[in-house]
Amino acid sequence: MEEIIPKKNIEDIFNKRIKISLEDKNKKLIIDYLYYLLNLNLLDEKVTINDLIDRINEHLEEIIFFDEDHEINKKHGRDFKGVTLREKEKGKRILYVRDKLEYTELTFYHELTHLLNTTFNTDGSIKSQGLVDSEESGSIFNEVIVQYTAERIYNEKYHLTPKLILYSGEEIRMLPNTKAASNMKNYQMYDSVVSLFLNMIDIEKEELARKQFILNNNLLEYINERYNITMTKIKKIDPELNIPEKFKEKNKATTDNKINLIDYFDYIYLTDVFLYTQPNEAKKLKEGETIDYTNSTVTKNYSLDIKRENEFYQYLINNSIRCQRILKQFKEEKKEIKKKYKIS
Repeated sequence: MEEIIPKKNIEDIFNKRIKISLEDKNKKLIIDYLYYLLNLNLLDEKVTINDLIDRINEHLEEIIFFDEDHEINKKHGRDFKGVTLREKEKGKRILYVRDKLEYTELTFYHELTHLLNTTFNTDGSIKSQGLVDSEESGSIFNEVIVQYTAERIYNEKYHLTPKLILYSGEEIRMLPNTKAASNMKNYQMYDSVVSLFLNMIDIEKEELARKQFILNNNLLEYINERYNITMTKIKKIDPELNIPEKFKEKNKATTDNKINLIDYFDYIYLTDVFLYTQPNEAKKLKEGETIDYTNSTVTKNYSLDIKRENEFYQYLINNSIRCQRILKQFKEEKKEIKKKYKIS
């Protein structure tokens, strides 16, 4: 990494501008985060370090590294790693990170990224988050880009080289006969799904990571348009690149090319959330039962079927490389769409 802004400069800016009380160890973590974020070029030019510090002042109440005896385990279980919560109505956020994890600091960077890329309503509720203009859809994209950002910073700080690992379905809450590849230390299934898809439409995670800190910037529209335009062109050359018919039929998606693809990713996200948060019911889903489900993050109701989730995943695996080969022919169209959405 080429140092563009010295750490001493970041420290001076932070110490002059920060208004809330923070422990020294937490100040150091935030300064490190800002230093690597800027020097890795993961911050769009429209957003400044002062903007990010102001968001910390405005929205952060406290940072808590908790252990297995903390009361938050009663609400979220003993397996979750971190969360950013509003404890009081109209209150600021408390950033919780489970202490003594293998990657506690990485989890801290993940939760800090959530705080910094979120727009809040006047009552303190979430208005938009990262790539998403509401909490109702696209969560899987947001989690992947947030984790990507955290891992780029963590790996650079500790001079780590990401390694692509092949995970079995049992390891990442998918069907036993499924395998997924990821170089992330968490959210491996989400990363595998989103990476395959972004490869299909020739979008780099880094360009989305830079834009996530521009508040109220709905990048899902950009992603969806890139998909629809790209697939229309690709299918003229390769007509077999269709979303699985069974999946479309079950979820009443339109049968033409111009679909809201985010619905499919919400389906995968909700299936995984169900398996994670409803362990007593998860066995039924894995054994082939269809279960109607919604939650507070994705308010749409879906009939979850893990085999259908797997079908969509296989579609991405089978077609990602085929799309990449064809996409090389459409460089000018890609430039025009990026220009429309001001993607550099």
